[in-house]
Amino acid sequence: LCEIAKRPDIQDELAAELAAHGKDSPLLMRVIKEGMRLRPVAALGSIRQNAEHVTTPEGHVIPAGSECIMPFYLLCREDWIEDPETFRPERWEDGAKQRADLERQIFPFSLGARNCVGQRLAMSTMRSVLSHVLLRFKFGVHSEPVEDYFLTLKPEGARLTVAARGGATATAARMPRTQTVSVN
Repeated sequence: LCEIAKRPDIQDELAAELAAHGKDSPLLMRVIKEGMRLRPVAALGSIRQNAEHVTTPEGHVIPAGSECIMPFYLLCREDWIEDPETFRPERWEDGAKQRADLERQIFPFSLGARNCVGQRLAMSTMRSVLSHVLLRFKFGVHSEPVEDYFLTLKPEGARLTVAARGGATATAARMPRTQTVSVN
């Protein structure tokens, strides 16, 4: 939400697409994927044990049985990604230059037998919540978050402005015209 709040152009385009397609909006999926790339919840990643020896491109050997940590936060910001620190949902469009590489190398819910058991619920929840909220409200950034990075990545201290969109529900209409909220 913090990244979307910085991009009113994407918010407006997304609100229009959500009105037309609901939570099955292709742009919504791109926004979610880019948000998870830039701010992975499980930033530390996952720990796996090598089943066999692995030789790195530099010629180093990681012996079979070694435990390896794959920090998603760093993997999602590697140099091969164009402008890796910038929120750009268009990276995930069909035919985008780096989409195939992104799909193959960015996996916020992990892979294999030990992947996140709640990933379908998480994706469904994100689609539902974001579609409801972004149809009714427009967000801006009042103060930037500081990243709290331990096992999870949290935007500590973020403050967003919230304004009701035209035709908002009765609940939103009772809010002051613009309100600032903290995101923790």
